[in-house]
Amino acid sequence: MAVLDRIYLHYISKWEEPYQNQIGKQDMATNISKLFYRGLDALMAAREREAEAHVSRALLCLDDGTLKANGYDRAALRRSARFIV
Repeated sequence: MAVLDRIYLHYISKWEEPYQNQIGKQDMATNISKLFYRGLDALMAAREREAEAHVSRALLCLDDGTLKANGYDRAALRRSARFIV
């Protein structure tokens, strides 16, 4: 075995191992936070669709003239009012 290989095995490899474990922990923490934020984004998107459905249902109670004057289409409101979880 060459002298440089022995030096590497004795000194440098001892320093690399804890650093590599640290990298693994950081990657796991990053993945957990990404998972959390993806879940939070999905929850917010679902609540947004639910709110849009409630507003559409409330607007469907108005007459056609009022809807048309405010720029709404009854068929589009019916489509968005069908929110299913």
